[in-house]
Amino acid sequence: MGKVWTKIIILICLLLVISGAILEYFRYFEQAVPIEVVEVKFGDLEEIVEMSGNVDSESTETILSNAEGIIGNLTIEEGDRVKHGERLCTIRSPQLRARLLEMKAELVAARENMELALVESEREMARARYNFLSSNIADLEETMRPKSHIGGDAVKVEVQNGSQVVPGMTLFFLADMSRPVVKARMDEADVPRVREGQPIWITGDFLSGKSLQGKVFKISKFVDKEVGTYVETTCMIFNPRNLPIKFGAYADVKVITARRRNVLLIPNEALIVDEGEHVFVVENERAHLIPIKIGIIGEKYTEVISGLKEGDRVATVGSLDLADGDKVKY
Repeated sequence: MGKVWTKIIILICLLLVISGAILEYFRYFEQAVPIEVVEVKFGDLEEIVEMSGNVDSESTETILSNAEGIIGNLTIEEGDRVKHGERLCTIRSPQLRARLLEMKAELVAARENMELALVESEREMARARYNFLSSNIADLEETMRPKSHIGGDAVKVEVQNGSQVVPGMTLFFLADMSRPVVKARMDEADVPRVREGQPIWITGDFLSGKSLQGKVFKISKFVDKEVGTYVETTCMIFNPRNLPIKFGAYADVKVITARRRNVLLIPNEALIVDEGEHVFVVENERAHLIPIKIGIIGEKYTEVISGLKEGDRVATVGSLDLADGDKVKY
C-alpha cells in the first residue's frame, strides 16, 4: 500500500513539473502586446471646460423708425464707425415737417408770453408750456433725424436712400466693439464647475491664429431647451492690443475651472475608467492593472492623488487591448 502512495505522489510531482514546464514554454513564446509607455511625473495642470459661441458686445443699440416716410441723407454704411449722438439719416414726411414748423411757432409764442408775463403765475405757466414744447420738438426732430445713443460700429444698415419706412421698422443695429463679449453655449453638465470671474482663453478664425484672454462675466439661470441642454454664458474679452474683432464671428472659449501645481500626472490616454479608475503599470515586461484615485482632468493630463509614484511606467497607446498580466513590448 505504501508503494502505491509513493507512486501516486511521484506521478503528481511529475505532472506538476510538466505543467510548469509547459506553462513556462507558453509564457516564453507568448505573443507580446505592442504598447507605448510613459513615466509618471510631477507637473502643473489646468482643468478646462470648452464651449463655443459668437462675438457680441456689452453695449448694443437697435434703432427703429418711429414714423412713416422716405429715407434720405443716409450717412453710414455697414461697418462704418458711428459716434455717440451722430445723426444717421432723415425720414422725410410732409406731415411731420408741417407739425415741426407748427410747434416751433408755438415755441416762439410761449417764449414771448414768458417774457411779457406781468405776474409770476402767468410766467410759470408760460415757462411750463415752453419746456413742454421744447421737449416735444426735440423728440420730433429725433424721429425725423434718428441718431445713435452709443458710439460703435454699424453692424447692420437695413435701409438705403429712397427706402419707404413705417413705425417699428428696424433701421440700424449698432455695437460698441470696444467692449466685446462672447455669447457662448455651455453644456448643462458643466455648469457646476464654471463660476463668474473664472479666466478664459478665446480663439477663432477672426483672430488669425492669435488668442485673447478674458473672464466669465455672466451665467444665465435658465437652460435653453430649444437648442439642447445649454446655458448661455457671457464671456468678457480683454483686447489690450486692439485686435480687430468682428461682431457675430464664431469663437471657441476655454474656461480654466481649476489649477494644480506640482502634482503627479499621467496622460489621459493611460486612464481606464471601468468600475473606478485604473491604469496599467508596466514592470518586467508585464502589464499590471492598478486602481488609482484621480483629481482634475486637463486637456492632455490627469492628476493622480494616490496609487502611483513618480517614475512608474504606465501604458498609454494600446492600453485598451491589455488584460491584467499580459506580456508587452514597447
